[in-house]
This record gives sequence, structure tokens and C-alpha cells, in this order.
Amino acid sequence: MLPDEVKLVERLKDQPFALIGLNSDEEDRDVLRKKFADKKITWRNGMLGNPMHPLPSLWNVRGWPTLFVIDQEGKIRYKGHSGEEAEEEIFKILKITR
Repeated sequence: MLPDEVKLVERLKDQPFALIGLNSDEEDRDVLRKKFADKKITWRNGMLGNPMHPLPSLWNVRGWPTLFVIDQEGKIRYKGHSGEEAEEEIFKILKITR
């Protein structure tokens, strides 16, 4: 999943959408930041540090990591675990065909 999102975000970096990740890794935030930097994850990520954090319940998150695709109007267009499905939604938002 990850290498595809890295390429996609880089390729479409000036387009009107946002990719947001939410994860529950219990590692220290500095360790996670380094891991994200090493993997070239440039999009925003919520680093909860605990799967029992209240945010997953509020946002109805059922697995990790969860990706959100937000359109230019701030509407959540995709929430899930599939990079391929997230990419398809981004293409719909931007009216891009493969």
C-alpha cells in the first residue's frame, strides 16, 4: 500500500485534495516521525499512540492504518484501508482517468 501512496501524493501534490492517515502505533512520536520521514510519508497523520484512544470511536475507525481522502470542499470522500480505493476516489475528485 505505502509506496503507491507516496508516488501518488508526490505526483498530485499541487492538486486540491488531502490524504490523511490515522494510526495507533504505540511507539514514541519522535520514532514515528523518523519512520514516516524515512518512508517519505508527507501527508498528515494522526499518531494516537494507543488503539483505545477516543478518536477512533468518534470517527468510526475499524482498522489500522486508516486513510481519509478529503476533497477541496473539506468533505470526506473516502475512509478505509485500501490505498487503491483511496487513489480511485482521488481520481474521481480530480476528474482524472487512468
